[in-house]
Amino acid sequence: MNTGRYHTPEIIISKASSLVGDSSYEFKSKAGYISIVQKAVEELAIYSYFEEIWNDFEMPKDLVLQMPEDCFNIRDIYLFNGQKCNIEKSRKVYWKRNYYTQGKGYVANDKWENHNDPYYPSHNIGPRTYEPILRREAGNAVDQIYFYNIQNGVVMFSPSCLSGGERVMLHYNGLGCKFGEAPLIPAIFRTAIEDYVCEFVLREKMGQEPSQGLISLWKIYDNRLNNPMNGSWTEAINRAKKMNASQRQELATYLGRGDWGANR
Repeated sequence: MNTGRYHTPEIIISKASSLVGDSSYEFKSKAGYISIVQKAVEELAIYSYFEEIWNDFEMPKDLVLQMPEDCFNIRDIYLFNGQKCNIEKSRKVYWKRNYYTQGKGYVANDKWENHNDPYYPSHNIGPRTYEPILRREAGNAVDQIYFYNIQNGVVMFSPSCLSGGERVMLHYNGLGCKFGEAPLIPAIFRTAIEDYVCEFVLREKMGQEPSQGLISLWKIYDNRLNNPMNGSWTEAINRAKKMNASQRQELATYLGRGDWGANR
């Protein structure tokens, strides 16, 4: 669907798959193309003012929470007790790089009890507290450090989060509906996303069946996309940055409207 100023991923995929010689989706499935388009939109989302959404969930006992389907960019995560309309004892959850779990046990560079590690000291100053980042309220130490990481569409929480609150609050940029169901891609991004998809797919093709023809075609789209002077990616970002306050508000309103099914 093409509304004039907004396009569905289907429009992008149809054009890009044809340009890379895969209009029958033999090299990559349509779902694979949608995933690539979504990656591109995620990269550009910071410039397009997608809707800010607050959503809460029950704290998963296995410490693994599936991200909402419309989620592009996690802004904040909190733990709390009570209900969304009556929040009690909210606690901030911090991002921890390289943290990974599937529910029982975890791996991370710094695991607090780093016995005989030549780079990370053990932090057993108190009950799982680390003095340099110990948080205090009114002079009193409060709770443990809560942290998370994101990988493959899931949020993974540290074991301490189980005692931090009964519910999880996610603050994120989203679409308000499942990606691919509505014309949500601003026209100013269309060319950049088409080039992104073409470059991505051709790079994968070269890895499986390298040929001079593929290399030459990939170079064309790599230059179209990444040329620092007039590449489509740079152009898309510049156009988004030049939007005035009224245009940004209109875009945010369009992307945030609730009932896509009514085609309003």
